[in-house]
Amino acid sequence: MNGMFRYAKSIAGSLALMAVAAGAKYGQSWVFRDVEDLPAASSSSYVGLDDLSLGGRAESPMRTANDAEAAAWKIAVVTNRQLSDEAAAAQLAESRLSSSVVRRTLSQQLADAVYRTANSTMGFADVRVPHDRRRGECRTTGDPAAQVAVGPVSYVTNDDFYDQLQQSIDQTRSKDVFVFVHGFNVSLNAAVARAAQLAEDMPFNGVMVVFSWPSEASADAYLSDEKQAERHFWALAELLINLKRNCGNDSRLHVLAHSMGNRVALRALNALAGTIGPTGAEVDPFLLARMSRTAQQMNAEGGNFRGESIVGQEFRNGVVDVTAELPQRFPDWAVWRKANVESPPLANLVMAAPDVDAVEFARFTDGIRHVCGTMVLYASDSDFALEGSRKLHGGRYRAGDSRAGIDIEGLQVVRVSGVDSLDPLGHSYYGSHAKVLTQLHGLIKPPVVAGRVSDWR
Repeated sequence: MNGMFRYAKSIAGSLALMAVAAGAKYGQSWVFRDVEDLPAASSSSYVGLDDLSLGGRAESPMRTANDAEAAAWKIAVVTNRQLSDEAAAAQLAESRLSSSVVRRTLSQQLADAVYRTANSTMGFADVRVPHDRRRGECRTTGDPAAQVAVGPVSYVTNDDFYDQLQQSIDQTRSKDVFVFVHGFNVSLNAAVARAAQLAEDMPFNGVMVVFSWPSEASADAYLSDEKQAERHFWALAELLINLKRNCGNDSRLHVLAHSMGNRVALRALNALAGTIGPTGAEVDPFLLARMSRTAQQMNAEGGNFRGESIVGQEFRNGVVDVTAELPQRFPDWAVWRKANVESPPLANLVMAAPDVDAVEFARFTDGIRHVCGTMVLYASDSDFALEGSRKLHGGRYRAGDSRAGIDIEGLQVVRVSGVDSLDPLGHSYYGSHAKVLTQLHGLIKPPVVAGRVSDWR
């Protein structure tokens, strides 16, 4: 009995020491809150600001109303989630009919399965952002008067979406388009709310677009979200290339990705740069062999693969060639290869607290240096969410953990220390920390107006 008592006492003492250590670390992070300045090397990329940027509130045409209680934002929404909304379903049906194919070759039918990607839906949502709150606060529950309230998304066709965006850009002086990519455990509404709060609090004077990938929006679905983020990124690549094509040559495109959303953004940009395929992974050779054998058997029996006519079957050494479908199916794949890019398509790529393996992060950023005018990494030594991710991944540091020591040519690293009540996990400082918001405002700012040059503040 005495032995059991001593063992229990030892365990209790160890737990108490662990609790004290964790409390000390968390307490230190709570007290010492700071954000480094952007590296001095980046100062050469700063341009002078006009009076628009120095104002206290956003002058975006997407900020459709402003009364004593709240500002109203119109946020552009693009998502490849599976939606049940009838309007979204109607848009998908329309787009599929417009590009329908009556007769499909066997290679094309196999490629439907091998290169399957989720469809995108597009629209606009009205968001109410209250004035009576702390800068960086983004509450979506509780007192309705204090909430960042998101209205239903009004879905439109692709052509209408880009036409409306262009009309808004034409009304701006900044000509800036900002694409926000959320992280793990985020719903569509939460992503839209954060995008509006970011735009209000930076403040941002251009057009705000949120890209929402199919996160399950559940804290228990981390592994599932990982698979979704690493597989369903091509829709973001399509959005970026279409924004560059449809929003005018004088517009500037910026991307901010948070946490696991960096897996989506880095893969999308690398696919456009041609360093990875549009689906992110090579086709399983065993799966391809089984599909080929099945297709050959059905062809020999005079059947079909998906209830459609099989014409023009293409076999190479007895295996159906589906890789030939890649350029036809994804005509924008590799369009931003280094040899094809005269100037960076992106003005800024901001990677906030990336939940990406540090080694993988270095490989992915190396493949897109020519795509980005400026690349900024925000990392922290007090990010408890990334600490959990590190342990889940066998102790390998995440790129958003400043202890990973990321040092990559052309990448500006800003270290963040500490947590506060708006961000108790020290993970969402990109939207809740006032100094980070001010830095983003300075980084993503309107071009200088001729004859009006001011120092950045």
